[in-house]
Order: sequence, then structure tokens, then C-alpha cells
Amino acid sequence: MARKTKYDWMMGTMEVLIVHGVDGMTLEALTKHLGVTKGSFYHHFADMPTFRKEMLAMCLYESTTHVIERTEVGATPYQKLMVLTELASGIDPLEVAIRAWALRDPDAQATLIEIDARRMEYVAKLYRDLGLDDDSAARGSRLYYSAFVGGLHLMPSLTTPQMLEMFAALRQLAGIKEDN
Repeated sequence: MARKTKYDWMMGTMEVLIVHGVDGMTLEALTKHLGVTKGSFYHHFADMPTFRKEMLAMCLYESTTHVIERTEVGATPYQKLMVLTELASGIDPLEVAIRAWALRDPDAQATLIEIDARRMEYVAKLYRDLGLDDDSAARGSRLYYSAFVGGLHLMPSLTTPQMLEMFAALRQLAGIKEDN
């Protein structure tokens, strides 16, 4: 049996969460999925509530902090918005799974509230950097982010080209051009 790291546990759990939802995140299901014993779990985590909190913290980092860090490589506010748009245009089944989890779990809901707030504030910052006033930037950010979340939940989900097309339409509506 191969030894698993904390990171292996987190990544394996994300796979289980995507396929089986939060109800599938049992210790038995996770050990079976990872091909390890319960001892491996307790080597890294005190208990399931602690594990789930660490899992949510990792999701916050991976889906928000890391994305913002990657976006910041753009030289201009417009280029940063384009990098963010490219990253946000792919449909992430983990995002949908976490949103479903948050409907049932207060810790997941608190993490999702933080994720949503940080993401919208970042988009608003980009919009302000592009020359929009505070109110317009806040409204534009809510619209951009709502379109992103909505695109994930349509059945079937929007494709990446459709998401890119939607974000282009939003930029056009907001009057955002490369020379802003």
C-alpha cells in the first residue's frame, strides 16, 4: 500500500466530492478510493471535522488565492482581466460540488461566502483599475461573477467558448476595452 501525503488525501477527496458529493466523503469511501487504511488518515488528521475544515481551506486557496496570484502576472489591468477570464472560462466540477456542499454545511457555506466575497472584490479592483468608478466597478463585478456562477449551473453547463463569449459580451456592455 502506497503512503499518502496530506495533499494526496485532499486531491483524492476532491475527486470523491465531484463524483459522489458530500455524502460520499466518508472515511470508508476515502480510504477505499485512495487504497489506504484508516491509519493513514489519522496520521495526518485528528478527525473528520478537522479534515473537512482543512479541505475547505485548501479549496479556498486553490480556487481563489492561487487564481488571483496567477492573474496578477498580467502587466495591465486589462491583461489581468483577460487572464482571469481565461481561467474562469473552464467549467470546474469541483466548484459546483463545493456549492452543493455549502447548501448543507455551515463551514462549507462560510468558506464559500469568503470565496465569493474575495473573488468579487478582486474583479471590482480590476474594474476600478480599468477606470470604472466604485459603484460601477461593484455592479460590474457582481454581474461578471454572477454570470460565472450561473454558467456553471446551467444544464448542460456552458462550454468554455460559450463562457468566453459571455465574458466578452460583459466587457462590451461595461465599455471595457484594451486601451482602458
